[in-house]
Amino acid sequence: MWKWLSIRNLINLLLLIFLLGFFIFGMFSAYETKKVLLKEKQRQLLHLEDTALSILKHYYELEAQGVLSEQEAKKRAKEAIKNLRYAGKNYFWINDGSLPVPVMIMHPTVPSLNGKILDNPKFFCAYQVQAGIDGEVIKLKEKKNLFAAGVEIANKAGKGFVWYKWPKPLATGGVTKKLYPKMSCVAKFEPWGWYIGTGFYIDDINAVVKKKIIQ
Repeated sequence: MWKWLSIRNLINLLLLIFLLGFFIFGMFSAYETKKVLLKEKQRQLLHLEDTALSILKHYYELEAQGVLSEQEAKKRAKEAIKNLRYAGKNYFWINDGSLPVPVMIMHPTVPSLNGKILDNPKFFCAYQVQAGIDGEVIKLKEKKNLFAAGVEIANKAGKGFVWYKWPKPLATGGVTKKLYPKMSCVAKFEPWGWYIGTGFYIDDINAVVKKKIIQ
């Protein structure tokens, strides 16, 4: 078929094929970069969860040894987790395992949620879940309560991840109107039936990937 093409058209076709191949390579490279960065974020969250779980385990052992009552052990554990921070203002929360909608046990920045059923419509924003770091990433057919999703995946693998979109806090107070992708890790603490979660925004990953595609 090449004989029907003029030299100019042939050059344009070869250039188009080259650019298409370059674009496909860039997309593949960006996809692999996103996977690597996301996996690193997940490892960080798992490490943070292990730190928080070690605190809960410490107070549970004091209870088991008879040093503290169950009530006092839980009170001290909640206080310790409430004050736990990393990378600035990132925090941990604790909810129970009630389904279809859990109850908040401790939230450090919105204490008014404590003891409340987490059925506010704004919490129905989870769009993707993963049970364990090696589990299958499942895109949900419809938005799910993010706390219920955390309970379900933690029940399956002990720890798991929930993706959702959430506003960012503003330095001047309040939050943004725009929603940003966020990934949280939730771990089950079996002795007390608690589910402890923490997470951070992942829009920085998307920014890196977008920049790589443009380059």
